[in-house]
Amino acid sequence: MDNRVVVTGMGAITPIGNDVLEFWKNAKEGVIGIEAIGDKIIGNDKVKVIAPIKNFDVRLSPLTIPKLIINMAAGNIAIKYGARGESKSVVTACATSTHSVGDAYRLLKHGYLDICITGGSESAIT
Repeated sequence: MDNRVVVTGMGAITPIGNDVLEFWKNAKEGVIGIEAIGDKIIGNDKVKVIAPIKNFDVRLSPLTIPKLIINMAAGNIAIKYGARGESKSVVTACATSTHSVGDAYRLLKHGYLDICITGGSESAIT
């Protein structure tokens, strides 16, 4: 059984744009979000480049670590919107959002789900 699938929203917070339009414009123009920082030690690693998120206010809370656990984003969204049913997390670095949308598409298309909230996020060294 093949069902029709409709994607109804998009978002982006990246080193080259904090919304879809800014991100897509900069991606098409070849803007690079990586910056050289010399040799710095972050944790136990020597780091030479970073890809910082700019103009995005980040505030840490006591729930920072629980929110970093792989399935906490899906869990928090389910709690916020009262979603029930399957909740899984895909981890494929910068391709996570694409894989998540693809998985949701297939599950909807083949009738395993009637409705779905999907998306992804990635966090690098900060």
